[in-house]
Amino acid sequence: MVRVYFNPDYTLDSPLIGDEVKVENLRHIADVDVNDLQEAFELCQNTDQPWTSRSEVTLLPGA
Repeated sequence: MVRVYFNPDYTLDSPLIGDEVKVENLRHIADVDVNDLQEAFELCQNTDQPWTSRSEVTLLPGA
């Protein structure tokens, strides 16, 4: 199982880098039912379908 976190401070207009990311602000939004981090990364890309609609992904309430 791999947990997916979202950084609510990130925007495409002003991406945060380095020390600006506040770990305490990260929100756990989903779990991916795989054992490999690379596989989780690949599944969580919006390629041929939204990553949130994949069967391996469980969105948490309020995500």
